[in-house]
Amino acid sequence: MIKGIKSRDVVGSLMLSSLKHNYVEFVDEWGYDRANQYLHELFGEAWLNNREVVWQWYDQEYKKGVANG
Repeated sequence: MIKGIKSRDVVGSLMLSSLKHNYVEFVDEWGYDRANQYLHELFGEAWLNNREVVWQWYDQEYKKGVANG
């Protein structure tokens, strides 16, 4: 492992990226309520621990980018 980089940080960052990507896809396919349900079923505790970060990212960054894009 490279000095200064913790594997836990790398995994956490990758998990958050995956959750964000999947949230966009799931919302487009099934809407907000089912997306939240399905992500919980698929990712379990990882979704519960990160969902508020994903929701804020989606509302504050993703939707604005799509609207301006």
